[in-house]
Amino acid sequence: MTLLIDKNNPLLNKFNVGSADVGTLTACIKSASSAIENYCGRTFSAIDHDESVTPGQYGQIILEHFPVNYLTGVYDSINSNAILIKCTATTSSYSVRDDYLHLTSTTSGVTTTNSLSFSDYPSLTSLSNAITELNGWTATTTVGNYASDDLVKGQYSFVTSSNTGISLWEFCTGDIDVHLERGIIGTHHTNRPMRVKYNAGFSSIPDDLKSVTANLVGFMLDEKNGGIKSERLGEYNYTLADNSIDRLPIMDKQILKYYRNRRV
Repeated sequence: MTLLIDKNNPLLNKFNVGSADVGTLTACIKSASSAIENYCGRTFSAIDHDESVTPGQYGQIILEHFPVNYLTGVYDSINSNAILIKCTATTSSYSVRDDYLHLTSTTSGVTTTNSLSFSDYPSLTSLSNAITELNGWTATTTVGNYASDDLVKGQYSFVTSSNTGISLWEFCTGDIDVHLERGIIGTHHTNRPMRVKYNAGFSSIPDDLKSVTANLVGFMLDEKNGGIKSERLGEYNYTLADNSIDRLPIMDKQILKYYRNRRV
């Protein structure tokens, strides 16, 4: 969640917030910011994102967050044999987690687990070498220049003494058409999973969003009993009523409509 306005912003002066203690004001700003982001279905600060998506009928990908500042990587295919792995244990398996490769093997009733972090073994070459160094395990790769973090997350398989493949996202080799402001990518693929790594959001919050946030904070301060659903005084934790956004002036709601997902 992004704080959409600073507690010292002059836009708040018209609401005479000086009479509110800092804790109450900060809680209102947090609640207002959260309500606006939830209403718009997006985050506003510039951060990194990683999405697995399937292009629509005409090969169009609509990213969850926008404007896009830059693309880190676009992947359009899966290499199901990026790493070939085998194990001599009685039973063994692998699973690809968010940040590491998890290996389990059992021999004579004794189970051994190993977690190989992608940060410790950043390339498929280093990851394969680390697997081979483990007792009973062997791994090879022909795409060692790829990052370990590009392995498809969530995959799981039993491993035998014959090669078992671990799947990898591979970079897009075809042309793509990127509309940064709208967060839309045009591709030549349809009904085929793709992965997009990108940075999106605003380096500084737009002035019109700050204005709407200030108005919502003012509403909370003026209508605290009706506009706040719950209150824990010890933590100054306020939650906006479900209909708080609907009580904003029409002009403010039009501004939020502009920023709200989905746009084309």
